[in-house]
Amino acid sequence: MKNSILSVIAASLSASILASVAPAQAADDFPNRPITLLVPYTAGGSTDVTARALATAVQPLLGESIVVQNRPGAAATLALSELSRAEPDGYTISFISVANISLAPVMQKVNYDPLNDFVPIMNYGRYVTLLVTNNDSPYKTLDDLVQDMKANPGKVVIGSAGTTNQLGVARLMQSYGVQVEFAPYSGGAQLIPAVIGGHVQVGAMAGEVVPQLKDGRVRGLVSLSSESLPGTENVPTLKSLGFDWEQDSWFGLAAPAGTPPAVVERLSKMFIEATKDPAFVNTMEQMAVQISVRDATELAETMRESYAENEVLLKSLGLARKD
Repeated sequence: MKNSILSVIAASLSASILASVAPAQAADDFPNRPITLLVPYTAGGSTDVTARALATAVQPLLGESIVVQNRPGAAATLALSELSRAEPDGYTISFISVANISLAPVMQKVNYDPLNDFVPIMNYGRYVTLLVTNNDSPYKTLDDLVQDMKANPGKVVIGSAGTTNQLGVARLMQSYGVQVEFAPYSGGAQLIPAVIGGHVQVGAMAGEVVPQLKDGRVRGLVSLSSESLPGTENVPTLKSLGFDWEQDSWFGLAAPAGTPPAVVERLSKMFIEATKDPAFVNTMEQMAVQISVRDATELAETMRESYAENEVLLKSLGLARKD
């Protein structure tokens, strides 16, 4: 009987030791197969282009490939709905941003808890919202646009690529006492030709439109930032127009809740190192996206603060869901 009891105790201790060692061993071996990176926007836009550049930069550091899969739609929430159901092993991660963490969940019902269903990996940038128009447009300045919208309510339709860009413009126009009619687009790659072709008079998007700003096919009316980024030097900033706020457009990466901390730490370390890659830095500059690096702990704080701040803002704009 005594030997039997000792055997049970030994087996129990062995199981406990194995359980504690298993996560560490998994982290040591991680990754040993390709990692899927979900991008919640269409191919060709600034989010997709910069995410792919970062994925390319981190592959040699991780020793495995990163497979980018686009999951556009539902205000950038489809990717996070999928991530919330993914195995928490580090092999499925997703792009996250102010749009699908602290805007969409306040504005509409989503299939995830933005602050509890994910663990942040790192923040790698912030982009600027640009309000642009066709170069043949009668709108030479933001004031031209505002005056026409006041004189002719409902005449101007603003195309918007993403919830963040739409919110920024809504906030700007609210300060002028102007109501805005938006035409949502799945990404900048779709909105740019619509603006150039005159299908919408004005478009709100991120830095993917910089090449068209440079070659003169579109005109920048305002940048919802306090300072100009490369390629947007000729576009007035909010600060230059006398505003004391700017659009907060942070973005980074996250994994499903429950992912082993050691795996998250390794991903965070490697992705942060990848932001120093010259090709990645060049891509960010070409897209007029600012590199802004924060580790997992800092990003977690950003997520909480962003959700709280935007919940207040959206309620003040009448854009928060009612239930």
